[in-house]
Amino acid sequence: MIRHAVSLTMCVLLLSGCGGGSGGESAPPPIGGGGGGGGAATGCTSLQERQFVLSEMRTKYLYNDLLPEGATASSRSTAQELLSFLVEPARVQRKRGARFSFLTTIAEDNAFIQSGAFAGFGFGSRPEGGGMRITFVVQGSPAEAAGFERGQVILSINGQPVTNSSELQQAAGPPDVGLQRTFRIRRLDGSEFEVTVAKAEVDTVPIPTHQVFAQPGTPGIAYIDFRAFIRTADTALNTLFQEFREAGITDYVIDLRYNGGGLVSTAELLGDLLGGLAAQGEVYYQIRFNPARSALNEEYRFEPLPQTVMPARIVFITSRGSASASELLLNGLEPHLEVAMVGDRTFGKPVGQEGFDSTACGLRLRPISFDIANADGRADYFGGLPVDGAPVLCRAADDLDFALGDPDEASLRTALDYLATGACPTGTLAMPAMAPARALEEAPTWLPRTPAEFYIGAY
Repeated sequence: MIRHAVSLTMCVLLLSGCGGGSGGESAPPPIGGGGGGGGAATGCTSLQERQFVLSEMRTKYLYNDLLPEGATASSRSTAQELLSFLVEPARVQRKRGARFSFLTTIAEDNAFIQSGAFAGFGFGSRPEGGGMRITFVVQGSPAEAAGFERGQVILSINGQPVTNSSELQQAAGPPDVGLQRTFRIRRLDGSEFEVTVAKAEVDTVPIPTHQVFAQPGTPGIAYIDFRAFIRTADTALNTLFQEFREAGITDYVIDLRYNGGGLVSTAELLGDLLGGLAAQGEVYYQIRFNPARSALNEEYRFEPLPQTVMPARIVFITSRGSASASELLLNGLEPHLEVAMVGDRTFGKPVGQEGFDSTACGLRLRPISFDIANADGRADYFGGLPVDGAPVLCRAADDLDFALGDPDEASLRTALDYLATGACPTGTLAMPAMAPARALEEAPTWLPRTPAEFYIGAY
């Protein structure tokens, strides 16, 4: 059994107890994530950075048999460029998680996985309406204070038009506290305004919205907008599920549409809160490393907690931005409980990461280092969930004209209808796939630059 501080994100799952740091350094708490710019090193040379990356990738990378032949530390001029070069063969072979092995700073990574803290404006967005349409605004962030709202469209930043994630990333600038940008934004009513906003330390709120909807003849339907698998979510989850258990609630809607993953330990917790009684002692998920590290392969079994509920049905609201830890949760519960999906397919990241540090360089490498399977052995969902029609997926839009948690919002309305009738509303199964909620597939050259960009798509 494993009880590690692991994390899954759009492409990674990490196990702190399964890996060591480079050169004997201690292993950081595993998390999941992708992209990353690395940041400036202070105690080593560029060559030493590249040597660190190459050494760890040769031994820890899940697809180390696909590394370019003859690769050396001199194959590229920077550590980040070398990492991109090393994962390219696996990406070409459609190992979709491979290119999201990432390099970041130890400090930045620790800040996000512990509390969801990041330097930024505090909003998420997707290409729509001739700009980047705001999908969410982090509570207490500079963006919220400046009047950003879900559904508004960012037209330009410092006069530069932004129509995709690459342009937004470039225009938004580096994650430096105090950095200012002037945004031109179109409101829902069509009017426009300009506002100058400075980046600040933003704390991710892991559960910004939750409520219980009335349902005749039942204690109600619990709805949770779950945004990130981070440590600060654990206490909130335990508290909420204690309330749900005491109320006798058996129908649940878990909204993962903007959840790109996070700590595996938090995925374990939520899995036990939902399935610990119904599936006690049964396999939740399995992790498998490359052949040279197969001795580390393990499985995790469900355990009941004092707050564990007995769900009759669970509906997960998902999008192409739902990944890794979100997929672990959904895939792991599906063999044991009645589970359905509403929205769109998930991203497709059945792989995870460990973290390896070079303290001298101040860097943390999180290579894809294992894959994740459920009790039935399902692990090959690089195209996203569902697979072969399981779980059932009711297509529904992410309706930005309504707030998250509003029962008139299309995805939530479809989820509530499903729980009321036991079937997808007429016409939902025939809906075409929606555009990704996060633009990770817009261009092969675009990569998230920070843990916040990767885990929750936030700037």
